[in-house]
Amino acid sequence: IDGAIILSPSLNDERIEAIKEKLIPCVIIGRPDINLPFSTIDVDNVHLVEEVVSEMKESGRNNIYLINSNDQLKDRSIGFAKAYNLDEKEIENHIFYSKFSTKEDGYYYAMHAIKEGADAIITASEIIARGAYEAIKDMNKEIGTDVAVFSLGYSFGEKNNFSPSLTYAIQDYN
Repeated sequence: IDGAIILSPSLNDERIEAIKEKLIPCVIIGRPDINLPFSTIDVDNVHLVEEVVSEMKESGRNNIYLINSNDQLKDRSIGFAKAYNLDEKEIENHIFYSKFSTKEDGYYYAMHAIKEGADAIITASEIIARGAYEAIKDMNKEIGTDVAVFSLGYSFGEKNNFSPSLTYAIQDYN
C-alpha cells in the first residue's frame, strides 16, 4: 500500500507497529498510546468533558461522577478536574476507571457513586451507561430527576432504547 489511515487505535495497536516497520505514510484518527512519526487527528476530550460538567453544574447538579474507560486515557479526567477548578488528585474520588468498559463495570461504579450521593454520572460509553441505568433503578432513584446520566460516546449500531432516552455526545471516527 502507498499510505494508510488508522481509525480508533487501541493501546499497543499491531496495525501501527506494522505500518511503522514498513515506513508507510500514515494518519491516525484517534490517539495512539505512544509518540509516533505520524500525523494524528483526535477528539478534544478535555474540552468535551469540561463543557459537559459545566452544563450539569449550571443545571443544579453538584455531585458529579465520571466513569472513564481506561486509566491510561487521562484527557477526560483532566477536563473533569478543570471544570471543578481542581487538579486530578483533588477530584480523584469522583473518577472511576472501567478496565473492561462493560455494563457490569458501569453498574458497579454507578452503585458506588450513588451511595456517595451522586446526582449526575458521566460515562465513557453507552455500554457503561446501561449499567449505570440499572444501578440507578436498583437504588430506587429516578433517572434524569435524581441522577442524570450523560455518555461521552455512542455506537451507531446500537439502538437508543434507553428509558428515559440517553443523552450522549457523538464522536464518529468513521
